[in-house]
Amino acid sequence: LQDQRKQQPEQFPGFHDRQPKAVFVARNCGGNTRNLLLSELAQAGVPTDSISNCTPPNTKDVGWPADVSRDDKQGALRKYRVYMALENVMEPGYVTEKIMDGYMAGNVNVYLGASDVANYVPSDSFIDASGAIAADGTINREGLQTLALKIKAAL
Repeated sequence: LQDQRKQQPEQFPGFHDRQPKAVFVARNCGGNTRNLLLSELAQAGVPTDSISNCTPPNTKDVGWPADVSRDDKQGALRKYRVYMALENVMEPGYVTEKIMDGYMAGNVNVYLGASDVANYVPSDSFIDASGAIAADGTINREGLQTLALKIKAAL
């Protein structure tokens, strides 16, 4: 039990102590579908801060939190209620650390990526953004509005 306490962060902010915004972090600024989705969600009224070098249109470039070390991604995510865990590649089986970072930071995750992500994490533990993307990679307007409402409710 003592070892488990050492692994947990000393300060884990409560949900209402966090900024009522979504946060996006990426080193790879590619991922046109991901960037399009972020831009459209922000335009639909989802407040989204970009805290790395990638700032899709309509998101707010606020930079890395000054009181968090650059190598502490989870510490930065803990400042926010919702984490945009969006893969830059949409392929079955391609599930990176993104969604796990959100869980470890205590965020509500919005996930876009592997169609089989439910093989890796419980399907009811995140907001699935795939309905906002049409088969050709464009925005599904009805799905986008539904997604925006879910995120706003989580915020």
